[in-house]
Amino acid sequence: MSTKRMNLLECIEVIADKAENSHLSDEFFNEVEGQIGYVSRKLGINRIQSVVLALMVNRSFDTRIELNDLSDYLNCKYIKMLKYSADVEGLVKSHLIACTRGRGDGNLTYRVPPVVIEHLKNNKSYKYELPKNLTINEFFGKLNEYIDCRVNEECSIEGFQNDVVELIENNLHLDFASRTKALELDVNNLALFLFVCDAFIQNREENVRQQDLADMCCNKYHFKSVCNLLMEGKHCLQKLNLIEFCNEDGMVNREEYKLTEDTKRTFLFGVKAGGSDNSSGNFSSLLMDCRSLPAKELFYNRRVTDSINQLAGLLEQNNFSDICGRLKEKGLRSGFACLFYGAPGTGKTETVYQLARRTGRNIMRVNISEIKSSWVGESEKNIKNVL
Repeated sequence: MSTKRMNLLECIEVIADKAENSHLSDEFFNEVEGQIGYVSRKLGINRIQSVVLALMVNRSFDTRIELNDLSDYLNCKYIKMLKYSADVEGLVKSHLIACTRGRGDGNLTYRVPPVVIEHLKNNKSYKYELPKNLTINEFFGKLNEYIDCRVNEECSIEGFQNDVVELIENNLHLDFASRTKALELDVNNLALFLFVCDAFIQNREENVRQQDLADMCCNKYHFKSVCNLLMEGKHCLQKLNLIEFCNEDGMVNREEYKLTEDTKRTFLFGVKAGGSDNSSGNFSSLLMDCRSLPAKELFYNRRVTDSINQLAGLLEQNNFSDICGRLKEKGLRSGFACLFYGAPGTGKTETVYQLARRTGRNIMRVNISEIKSSWVGESEKNIKNVL
């Protein structure tokens, strides 16, 4: 059959039409040799992959295509389709089709992404572009896209893990990516860590519940194991001080988790959380790098000098970690608050800047106008999120 003046979608239509009840016989391949060759050249895939893609495009109305659906259409044995598993996996790696695994039965299902369909409709070949050389906001935008895809069961956990590893490897120029790679987490723990980071960065609740982590686990047994380790405080993300238990009114909640302040400061410094509007209570975009603060000499009376030196000592990393550790052991909120008071112009703000510079701690400066809200309870909630 001639392929003159035929576009990609028309060739795919012919392949799918002739494939019905064909058993993938030699006669079928001879009859559509021209169309298969055109699709293969245009998309950079082999002959078998061209046929499989055509069959899946023909069923693109279905987002849960199984291999037995294709074998039924071809009127051949299921084992014949299994012979082409490597070709199917090649289509997945090329992002021409997406794969997911059912939570209940664990069966693999496939779908054709809308972006691929659009390219085919416009007679354009689809080439997946590696997510490399991204800005930090583009990086987290892509990460959120992958997470949404996983949560909506549009990709398998294996596919999600491959995507996030690829995202990290291709963006090591970003401080977050290089620091994350240096942790040397396995793919399971990497997925969990990135999920908690995404929850903080996006306009969502900072606290992550146990049930939220199910999508990041390989199966129910893995999920149960993760939950047990987290509740006991023995998960590697906790041991590395990357995440911690949430606290409500000074009481530990062992079923909810969040990033530690050290993780936010070390991994997410300067990352814009959510949108530009801070009314959601995410204020990490307002962090000031302590290294950018100019040194100034301030003068106090003896009592104030002693108080400031004592506070500086408590904020030294070793002392502060020890204090936080002892508070956690007693089930209390880690960290502490200090109230600076005095008349305008007496150096309260500058003292904080110099303490930050002296102890190597970044500053989050929040104006009251940015956290006040006309909605009842919102101002208090925003203040709590800041502190």
